[in-house]
Amino acid sequence: MAVITQQDLKARLDDFVVRTERGNDVVRRNPREMPRRLRVLLLAVDGSHTVQLYVQTLKGFGDISELLVELIGLGLVTLRAPQEVKSIAEPKDQFAELNQLLDDSRFNSAQAADVLYGKTSAGSFDEMLRVAQLESPDFRPKKTAPPAPVSPSQQKAQLDSLFKLLDAMRGERKNMRHRLAKMERLRAAAIKLDRENQRLFNTAFALGTVCVALLVSLLLVVIRR
Repeated sequence: MAVITQQDLKARLDDFVVRTERGNDVVRRNPREMPRRLRVLLLAVDGSHTVQLYVQTLKGFGDISELLVELIGLGLVTLRAPQEVKSIAEPKDQFAELNQLLDDSRFNSAQAADVLYGKTSAGSFDEMLRVAQLESPDFRPKKTAPPAPVSPSQQKAQLDSLFKLLDAMRGERKNMRHRLAKMERLRAAAIKLDRENQRLFNTAFALGTVCVALLVSLLLVVIRR
């Protein structure tokens, strides 16, 4: 498990944030076992957006760079260079996955509020730290006082940040649809041009054959004379 600093993170703003298997396991099991801000950020990570997007859109949660470094140190997320991120081949599958990730119920339901602001299970986060330090002895999480209760104004700022992230993701999805639609049109035009080229080639070949036959006939006539 690689340990990085915030300075390292600033040099990798264009890299994608991707959950590890451990991170997916935590989300499937019970994300409330983590401190609230780390929990919210882990839930927001979907593997298809860059460090810069999270830093710019989740400002309501404070220093996102620090939280990302913490999640990386815990082995819950990792960074991937753009060329390492594999695109999904089928557009339908891609849109289905994006639609699932952008489901509003994840943010505005009672269950979501419980996940975002619920209590941390006793001892569970300490166990994560223990495992992280076994795999990476250099990892030293920043020691902070227990978080104060979240005021309504802070909750509003944080939810606004989440919806800003949601809007940014929707904007990217819309642009992706436009690009895919344009690519489909170009592909259809290329197929049409290829068929026309093939038809012209066949016509030219047929005309060439006729010309050769006429030339041979002409030569035979000249020779006979």
